[in-house]
Amino acid sequence: MAEITQSVKKGQKAYRTNYNPSDLPVPLLGGARGGFSWNALGVGSAFSLLTLVGCNSNQPLSPGEISQKIEESVVLIFYNSQGGNGSGFFVSGEPGVCTVLTARHATLTEESLKIQTQDQEIWNASSIRRFPNHDLAVVEFTPKGKSCPYPSLPLGDSDQVNKGDQVYVSGYFNSGGRLVDHFVPGNVTAIDQLPEGYGIAYDATTAGGMSGGPVANETGEIIAIHGRSDIEIYELATLKGEGIPEVLQATAEEESDVVGSKSSVFKWGIPTKLYQVNLAQVPKVGATDSLTAEDYYNQGNNFSAQGRYQEALAAYNKAIDLQPDYAEAWFGQGFALYKLGKYQAALASFNKAIEVKPDYADAWNNRGFALNELGKYQAALASLNKAIEIKPNDALAWYNRGLTLSNLGKYQDAIASYDQAIKIDNSWGNRNPAYAWNNRGTALGKLGKYQEALTSFDQAIKIKPDFHEVWNNRGNALIELGKYQEALASSEQAIKIKPDDADAWYNRGFALGKLGKYQEALTSFDQAIKIKPNYASAWYNRGIALEKLGKYQEALASFDQAIKIKPDYAFAWNNRGWALENLERYNEALESYEKAIQLDPNNQTAIKNRKKLLEKLGR
Repeated sequence: MAEITQSVKKGQKAYRTNYNPSDLPVPLLGGARGGFSWNALGVGSAFSLLTLVGCNSNQPLSPGEISQKIEESVVLIFYNSQGGNGSGFFVSGEPGVCTVLTARHATLTEESLKIQTQDQEIWNASSIRRFPNHDLAVVEFTPKGKSCPYPSLPLGDSDQVNKGDQVYVSGYFNSGGRLVDHFVPGNVTAIDQLPEGYGIAYDATTAGGMSGGPVANETGEIIAIHGRSDIEIYELATLKGEGIPEVLQATAEEESDVVGSKSSVFKWGIPTKLYQVNLAQVPKVGATDSLTAEDYYNQGNNFSAQGRYQEALAAYNKAIDLQPDYAEAWFGQGFALYKLGKYQAALASFNKAIEVKPDYADAWNNRGFALNELGKYQAALASLNKAIEIKPNDALAWYNRGLTLSNLGKYQDAIASYDQAIKIDNSWGNRNPAYAWNNRGTALGKLGKYQEALTSFDQAIKIKPDFHEVWNNRGNALIELGKYQEALASSEQAIKIKPDDADAWYNRGFALGKLGKYQEALTSFDQAIKIKPNYASAWYNRGIALEKLGKYQEALASFDQAIKIKPDYAFAWNNRGWALENLERYNEALESYEKAIQLDPNNQTAIKNRKKLLEKLGR
């Protein structure tokens, strides 16, 4: 985050403000911090309206009965040497073969796909059907006899699933190098239409490796294929340029700082109806056939959703090798390169995506982000303008345009862009309007319009009450308005939400200092420094609090530390001089005042302090 301090007279403090819009960037695919939202074009999904055969007249079974009913039909999917595993389950299929339904992302491997059944038999897959628009796959293998010896599971009517319904998820996961079959209960928490067919959410405590396993209702019928966590769905929607439903906004935003987290609140499954309706349109390929460019692209997206960017890059590269004009794969390559900190290379990839597909609005958008990272703000603005020209109602592009304009110091224009993003408010991808309201407030703060900034921050908090950065920024605005008690309350709310927020502790200390509570202010600055040891402004203001308490020797040590971190810190040099003057070390004090003036010739405080000291010394 950028640091902004204000010039003050001796005995006062400078305070750090978060009025820089770049302090509140959009998390990129899993929470890395950056200034922009990322999205990509991709194939959408929709629910078919065909009527399916299902039976909900069965009597509910106990968890033990359901577990016993399905355990023989759940399988482990693995590869020869590739790490990780997936799960699947038997369904009715063609005569003479065994048919396993699973998640598509569990089958994306260049190696021979293998299936282990409950009787410890290991089978080589003979064919695979990978659904193009849904995260589903059907794997077949040939049994030893004329028919499949393993029972298939009955499919229920997923259209009849309701929020609150009891469900059970089964599958395999790796526990300390040992594969364990897992059967866990949960309740349906949401019904929606999300990327790649995901539509039923539940709060079962699943683990990695269970993807592709069955989700059973209370009668033992399978109503969904388990697949991903809410974070992964969130990131996939972002990557594919699809809006994030409100059901994910409340959870995945907060969790996405740790991509691939196993502690996601919701898990998601694909309704069985999508499998039944779309199966006939999915071609069958040999299990040993090479992966297609689309397969590698989907593999790259899967790795990206898990935060495995080096592996994602390798997958996108293979997709491009097979299909050089694959714009989405170039886009994915650019994204992975960006996440790996290779901004110039990422820019080249986005340029290639645009070369292949000139109207690729999302590539223009992300090209703008790469240019921002390279400090080429004017070029970034031009790129975002092009994205908006192609896709005028893209709230994210308007939001990112506001960030770019702020980087250019054009705060009024930035506010206009944020206003447009808020007005559209229907395609936010991985953000909601709270972020535009916050950054609108930061831009207003840059213009000195603190009351209006406060109004924007209040609006952001109304939308997202646990937005700790906004509580901190709100405190900054209140400080500028001289409302120190209210500022203190805002900083404390930010700390309550995020106890390790060094900036909130810093601003709490500032507000306490303005209220004359110097000992408490000192404690806050100490906490800020504990969290962020190289926080020059916190060391500086710690010194001021110590000066106010008459502890000049300790204050001097704090100013020295601030200067060590930031040698051109003119105001620290000035207040260092004041501490030395109070310690009657006059020549050293003069040297400090002169250093402050050398660094900042317009520092009137240092000029006056030097003049008064010279008069005091009769010089």
